[in-house]
Amino acid sequence: MAGMAIGIAFLSGFGFGLAALAVTAGLLALARARSEVSFTFVGIILFASVGGALLARSTADGGPTYWAHGDFQGTIRVVNGPYLTASGQRLTAEAGDSTPGTLCVYLPSAPRPRAGDLLSVRGVVTLPKDLSQIGRAALQARDCDAQLWAGQFAIVERGTGVRSILSGVRLTLSDVLMRSAPGDTGALMSGLVTGDDGALSEESRAAFLGTGTTHITAISGANFAVLMLLLGVMASGAMRRSTWFVVAGTGLIWAYAFMVGLQPSVFRAALLATAVLIGRMIGRLPDLLTLTLLLASFQILVRPNDFQTLAFQLSLAATIALIVVFDGSERQGARGALITVGLSVLAAQLATIPVLAARIGSISLTSLIANLVVAPLANLAFPFALIGSLPAVASDAIGVPTLAPASLFSWLMVELVVLLERALPGTVVLGHPTRGALVTIGLICWTTVFWMSGDLRRMARYGLNWIKAW
Repeated sequence: MAGMAIGIAFLSGFGFGLAALAVTAGLLALARARSEVSFTFVGIILFASVGGALLARSTADGGPTYWAHGDFQGTIRVVNGPYLTASGQRLTAEAGDSTPGTLCVYLPSAPRPRAGDLLSVRGVVTLPKDLSQIGRAALQARDCDAQLWAGQFAIVERGTGVRSILSGVRLTLSDVLMRSAPGDTGALMSGLVTGDDGALSEESRAAFLGTGTTHITAISGANFAVLMLLLGVMASGAMRRSTWFVVAGTGLIWAYAFMVGLQPSVFRAALLATAVLIGRMIGRLPDLLTLTLLLASFQILVRPNDFQTLAFQLSLAATIALIVVFDGSERQGARGALITVGLSVLAAQLATIPVLAARIGSISLTSLIANLVVAPLANLAFPFALIGSLPAVASDAIGVPTLAPASLFSWLMVELVVLLERALPGTVVLGHPTRGALVTIGLICWTTVFWMSGDLRRMARYGLNWIKAW
């Protein structure tokens, strides 16, 4: 409970500043008045809340702008990518002349650079204020300061080191997966394993967007949960507690994280997977909700800018809701496995609705139903695609049969998503919701999450008893 309180205090202080600090102080004063918490506990929680608020203030936007709108000609160094798009490829990069900030860069389809490569480019820089709402959201999701469309580019210098090698591995796996199955099926398999779904057709891309299922190709906690499951299957109980297994497993997790790009959601998931591995080694099963909040706080402490990214906010909200409902179902004991999984998927989607309403200004009406169908298929397709792609690197002839199960699941996902997008209502555009509307949406969604977990009744009962005792 203490760890959970510290995580909530730090994150709320970082996100809401003095308002969160005032609420935290008021609640602690009430609890202390009833002698339910010690002065030490009050001090620790207040310190976490104040620390979060001060860190947010020190990293707040408003610093100097180093990029100017207009023509650009110079060098950039690839940080992450590339990923295919409908018209070429995209990547994130830093300026070769050490200008602060990160660019979201759009390039022609060839050649394919790797992380660490130095590129000579000629194009046009566009600042966030000059982009559409969707364009600004894309920059926020990738933590970019500006957008660069480059009509011409050349690779000046190849990158070196582990990240460059892992970037090359990702490109190889992506090409192998797309060659193993035609059209959207191969593109989706590439997205599931490497996060690169840029070869999807416009129709399929629109269907995934309209049904709120684009997240299945955004590498996140679900991928790392499957990796943890595979590691558990390959090891006996004694092996899981050995130091060499934890070291090897941690190395594999972080190699995969760096390979797909250390996005905010990937970094958070890799931290959580590492902590679970260490917990198993020392014979202690950690509380996942507490661990999630503490590790999210640690991530913001070392990478403050991650808090404002859409990827971090969506993945954290979905993970918390999923854990709350899954743990609640285990405590009740009467629910079957399928019902528990279904409610957990629904909870994860409900938790993202307030974030999407605030950040994107739209809500998909079909996402709840579509994710109930697609999410389990994605969790089945990912391990088959990942394992099957390894022998496929040696030969395309080997890849076709080894990737057959993943191809089947991926083809089925594409067909179902397109069908659901045509048959069910589409996306509701909210524009710029008022603060009151966002609070209402958030309360409805999270009340439903806690109701599904059974925690709503426990919270109401505890609240009434607390008021009576007071």
